Amino acid sequence: MRRSWQAAAIAMFTAALLALGGALIPTVAVASESSQDVMWGVNTGGDSNPPRDNFTLTAEPGETLADSMLVSNRGTAPLTLSIYAADGFTTESGQLDVLKADETSVGVGAWVRLDEPALVLDPQETVEVPFTLTVPDDTEPGDYAGALVTSLTSAGSGGFSVDRRLGVRIYLQVAGTLTPSVTIDNAQVVYDGTVNPVGRGTASVTFEVTNTGNARLSASHHVSVSGPGGLLATAVVTDELPELLPGESWTAQVLVDDVAPTFAVTADINVSPTLPDGTELDSVAATSSTVAIPWTLLGILVVLIGLLVWWIVHRARIRKSARSSSADESGGDEANDAQDTVARAETADVLAEPVGSAPPPTN
Repeated sequence: MRRSWQAAAIAMFTAALLALGGALIPTVAVASESSQDVMWGVNTGGDSNPPRDNFTLTAEPGETLADSMLVSNRGTAPLTLSIYAADGFTTESGQLDVLKADETSVGVGAWVRLDEPALVLDPQETVEVPFTLTVPDDTEPGDYAGALVTSLTSAGSGGFSVDRRLGVRIYLQVAGTLTPSVTIDNAQVVYDGTVNPVGRGTASVTFEVTNTGNARLSASHHVSVSGPGGLLATAVVTDELPELLPGESWTAQVLVDDVAPTFAVTADINVSPTLPDGTELDSVAATSSTVAIPWTLLGILVVLIGLLVWWIVHRARIRKSARSSSADESGGDEANDAQDTVARAETADVLAEPVGSAPPPTN
């Protein structure tokens, strides 16, 4: 009876686990499948064939432009997307990104107007979304960038929301005089040596490139590192810098290997800007210097010089001691000779004296 009761309890517990597992597993699978079903695409509208890669527009201050974007639901379920325009900026990875919907735009993102802030699409449906862009009357000439963005916000794991965005870039050039220019700031070079007394180290060159003009541009840079007077120069040509919008800056770092420790090294930096149409501008230069001391080699030289000085001093002491001993020996011989001379002189004096005196003769 007891065994029957235990068997029944185990069977009920197993059935409960299977039921719980069966309830959880389909939920996870359905969520995964539904997230994979959400697919959409965006493209430029209008009559251009093939479609434009982005919106490249030109306008006068105060002018209004009209254009459109195509949005396609490529999934199997209805799709609701929010749609908005936003200003663009260059990220730390060198890519163009745009502000989020709750961030304030002051350029292209603020000048675009849409009929509706949201869009509902049936499966496999494509809709053309018209928009207008009005340039304020007091807008300065130059390049501006942003994007027309579609967004889908969904709940993610851990209580966080996931914002999936897809958009088309907007490049706007406001008519007027373009004054493209760049500057190089905060140039620094740091030398990292090696313990090898005859080896070479690495120079790390960092500098900041700022687009100080009113046109978007990219740039390439050439860096060379050399010792005093251009001694033992090492040159490195790196890839191009990312495209910078007016007012943006980019910090570049270049590692130059095989740099000789010539006590002082100088980094020569040249930046060559290029406009989007391929026009090359005059290059800009900057320099920075630092010390590059071969500490290991200096340490060895100091030890060798110390040993040489010790050897010279030691040899001098030996020679001095030898001379002192020789002088002592010669001094003793001279004293003995003098004593012998005095003795001989005294002996000569004794021999020279008469032995006795004869009495005076008597008469």
